[in-house]
Amino acid sequence: MAKLRICYGDEVKLLDGKEGIVKYIGHTDFFPGRTWLGIELHTNDGKHDGKVRNRVYFNCQENHGIFVQSKEIAVVLKSKEIDKEIPLDELVYVNNYGKGRVRFVGQTMFDDTGIWYGIELLQRDKRAAKGNTDGTIDNIVYFKCENHCGVFVRSNQLRLVGMNKKKKKRKRKKDYSI
Repeated sequence: MAKLRICYGDEVKLLDGKEGIVKYIGHTDFFPGRTWLGIELHTNDGKHDGKVRNRVYFNCQENHGIFVQSKEIAVVLKSKEIDKEIPLDELVYVNNYGKGRVRFVGQTMFDDTGIWYGIELLQRDKRAAKGNTDGTIDNIVYFKCENHCGVFVRSNQLRLVGMNKKKKKRKRKKDYSI
């Protein structure tokens, strides 16, 4: 079975039949070391409102929130039409930083005005800026990486690696043989 490409804002169907919208992708305090998807269910079959143990991961109605792992997603029903869909673990180019991998997607406690992408920087170009985090900000772990190898950015600072590359057309050599 091919791995699903799950993005923030996608409408998904879980293996148990429940449906909802992906509102959070990243680590949690209640089960560290794993990546979780926060789902806002269409029905009140959830367990919370996006807040668990006094930390807000996302916002939804009471009993509409649930956390699952990607293996519990049966199918992506509809991809949200946002400016860019960049899923977890995708290889990206970050303006001024170089290449990295998406390790977190969602709202944060340090700024809840939109979606942030947590990036683990991979390729260190001497001209590129250093990262400014290990994935933790204000004692909240969003993802884990080595110190100064992570950054939080908005989607307008990201580009999927391989995007906007023009394919070079090979010039055919003229055949002058007779």
